[in-house]
Amino acid sequence: MTLGLRYTAEDIELRDYQTIVDFPGLAVAPGVRVPLMNVPLVTYADTLDDEDLSGKIGLDYYITEDLMAYGMVSTAFKAGGFNTAVLTDPFQARPYDAEEVIAYEAGLKSTLLDGRMQLNAAVFFYDYSDAQVFTNISSSAGVPATLLTNAPESEMYGFEVELTWMPIPGMNIQSGMGYVNSELIEFRTEEVLGNGDILVTDLSGNTTPVTPEWNFNVLATYEWELDPGTVIAQADYSWQDDIFFSSENIDGLSQEAYGLLNARLTFQSASQAWSVGLWGRNLTDEEYRTWSSDVSDFGTYSDYWGIPRSAGVDLLVEF
Repeated sequence: MTLGLRYTAEDIELRDYQTIVDFPGLAVAPGVRVPLMNVPLVTYADTLDDEDLSGKIGLDYYITEDLMAYGMVSTAFKAGGFNTAVLTDPFQARPYDAEEVIAYEAGLKSTLLDGRMQLNAAVFFYDYSDAQVFTNISSSAGVPATLLTNAPESEMYGFEVELTWMPIPGMNIQSGMGYVNSELIEFRTEEVLGNGDILVTDLSGNTTPVTPEWNFNVLATYEWELDPGTVIAQADYSWQDDIFFSSENIDGLSQEAYGLLNARLTFQSASQAWSVGLWGRNLTDEEYRTWSSDVSDFGTYSDYWGIPRSAGVDLLVEF
């Protein structure tokens, strides 16, 4: 049996926050300026006091010497905070509350093939209260900002499988697969319109942001000894399902499923005093976004792209 208890107290202060945006005009030619828009000055200062008592209880039971079953229930806490994005309306300048979760997990851990293989499996269920999720909140002028807000109720459940295997001396294979079903059970957003009315959008039932339904990874290494040292060859591949970058679950703020392939070849001296490695990342030159923000009011989205295919050599010397 494992027991745990944690007390957390956080005092957060935001001092004299300002968003200063000046769009007096759009330069179209030297000396010519065209009026574009007026954006108000947003300032605010505030404090947050959060405290929480979290706990954990876990039970392990060895069915045999090589097979263990376990179960665990725990609670966790993430303090609230302030949005410090580019804010163009005081309505957007609102803090978000603390997030709490009750996590349930059960699984098996096993050792097979005389210790040459480990196979672990787990199922889980996470029950969130006031989960902190990203969403787009427009100002009264229609300018959006990607902000953290709270979903009163959300949940995730799924399973994970992990495998470690040494099929022959010098070779090691690690692999994992996971499935997650996530849902914002209760979530509504509010934004202020130009006439001062409040627009309420119901996003209940949507998928939580940046949560792929399926994921998979595999890594293989092989080492062999030579008179002057050791050669290590390594290749790994990871794949993840479609994701949304915002709780609105719109296609413009999403990323289709993609996989990344990397490889590395290293020579390490017999004394382990130095090593040289040749590596390649994203060998298939996959194009994928790591984040995307909604600036559609300006006719586009702001995308952050992953590193394209790259290769290099590194030298490590220990003194």
